[in-house]
Amino acid sequence: MVGRGRPSSTLYIVRAGRVETSYDGGERLVGAGASFGELCVLGLSTVSLVDATCAVQSDFFFIHRDRFLNAFPTYRRSWRRWRRA
Repeated sequence: MVGRGRPSSTLYIVRAGRVETSYDGGERLVGAGASFGELCVLGLSTVSLVDATCAVQSDFFFIHRDRFLNAFPTYRRSWRRWRRA
Protein backbone atom coordinates (compact mmCIF):
# COMPACT_ATOMS: atom_id res chain seq x y z
CA MET A 1 0.00 0.00 0.00
CA VAL A 2 2.66 2.51 1.08
CA GLY A 3 6.37 1.94 0.67
CA ARG A 4 9.11 3.51 2.75
CA GLY A 5 11.23 5.86 0.66
CA ARG A 6 8.60 6.27 -2.06
CA PRO A 7 7.22 9.74 -2.88
CA SER A 8 4.11 10.61 -0.88
CA SER A 9 1.98 13.62 -0.02
CA THR A 10 -0.89 11.82 1.68
CA LEU A 11 -2.13 11.29 5.23
CA TYR A 12 -3.91 7.94 5.71
CA ILE A 13 -6.40 7.30 8.51
CA VAL A 14 -7.56 3.72 9.00
CA ARG A 15 -11.35 3.68 8.91
CA ALA A 16 -11.75 -0.10 9.25
CA GLY A 17 -9.49 -3.13 9.12
CA ARG A 18 -5.92 -3.77 10.19
CA VAL A 19 -2.66 -2.50 8.73
CA GLU A 20 0.85 -3.78 9.38
CA THR A 21 3.29 -0.87 9.60
CA SER A 22 7.06 -0.96 9.85
CA TYR A 23 9.38 1.98 10.37
CA ASP A 24 12.81 2.70 11.79
CA GLY A 25 11.55 2.22 15.36
CA GLY A 26 9.95 -1.18 14.80
CA GLU A 27 6.67 -2.69 13.67
CA ARG A 28 3.03 -2.25 14.67
CA LEU A 29 -0.32 -3.71 13.74
CA VAL A 30 -2.78 -0.81 13.77
CA GLY A 31 -6.54 -0.54 13.37
CA ALA A 32 -9.37 1.94 13.13
CA GLY A 33 -8.36 5.48 14.09
CA ALA A 34 -4.64 4.98 13.49
CA SER A 35 -2.89 7.22 10.98
CA PHE A 36 0.35 7.47 9.05
CA GLY A 37 1.74 9.98 6.57
CA GLU A 38 1.48 13.00 8.87
CA LEU A 39 4.87 14.39 7.88
CA CYS A 40 4.08 14.01 4.18
CA VAL A 41 0.75 15.84 4.33
CA LEU A 42 2.37 18.66 6.31
CA GLY A 43 5.16 18.94 3.74
CA LEU A 44 7.87 18.00 6.26
CA SER A 45 8.84 14.94 4.20
CA THR A 46 8.40 14.17 0.52
CA VAL A 47 8.80 10.41 0.93
CA SER A 48 7.02 7.86 3.09
CA LEU A 49 8.84 6.96 6.29
CA VAL A 50 6.76 3.80 6.79
CA ASP A 51 5.94 0.58 4.99
CA ALA A 52 2.23 -0.17 5.32
CA THR A 53 0.47 -3.34 4.19
CA CYS A 54 -3.17 -4.26 4.76
CA ALA A 55 -3.37 -7.35 6.98
CA VAL A 56 -7.07 -7.73 6.14
CA GLN A 57 -9.44 -5.89 3.85
CA SER A 58 -9.28 -2.29 5.06
CA ASP A 59 -10.88 1.06 4.37
CA PHE A 60 -9.25 4.47 4.71
CA PHE A 61 -9.87 8.16 4.89
CA PHE A 62 -7.09 10.05 3.18
CA ILE A 63 -6.06 13.66 2.76
CA HIS A 64 -3.68 14.84 0.03
CA ARG A 65 -1.32 17.73 0.76
CA ASP A 66 -2.96 20.06 -1.80
CA ARG A 67 -6.39 19.56 -0.22
CA PHE A 68 -4.93 20.07 3.25
CA LEU A 69 -3.27 23.34 2.20
CA ASN A 70 -6.50 24.52 0.57
CA ALA A 71 -8.42 23.77 3.78
CA PHE A 72 -5.81 25.52 5.97
CA PRO A 73 -4.43 28.36 3.83
CA THR A 74 -2.47 29.99 6.68
CA TYR A 75 -0.59 26.77 7.56
CA ARG A 76 2.52 27.55 5.50
CA ARG A 77 2.84 31.08 6.87
CA SER A 78 2.30 29.89 10.45
CA TRP A 79 4.83 27.07 10.04
CA ARG A 80 7.51 29.44 8.69
CA ARG A 81 6.92 31.84 11.60
CA TRP A 82 7.13 29.00 14.13
CA ARG A 83 10.38 27.68 12.65
CA ARG A 84 12.03 31.09 12.94
CA ALA A 85 11.11 31.44 16.62
